[in-house]
Amino acid sequence: MKRAVREPLFQHEYDAWVSLIFNLGGFRKCPNPLSKLNTRDYSGCCDEFADITNGGVAGLVARRKGEMKMFRNKVYDSTH
Repeated sequence: MKRAVREPLFQHEYDAWVSLIFNLGGFRKCPNPLSKLNTRDYSGCCDEFADITNGGVAGLVARRKGEMKMFRNKVYDSTH
């Protein structure tokens, strides 16, 4: 995280990123959100999370929605 993310993050944004990257296995699978984050396009970065669902797999859609809530709204919901 510290080498890839060059912009400041609040704790909830950092936590959402850690969840996403842990579940993907690294940053290589999500270059678009990382690129947007590193240009301070925080909203665009978070919007990109929704596209990382392996074609709409229900469990991944729910997980990404949870990560997006965490990133944007500080909502920590473990029911996904």
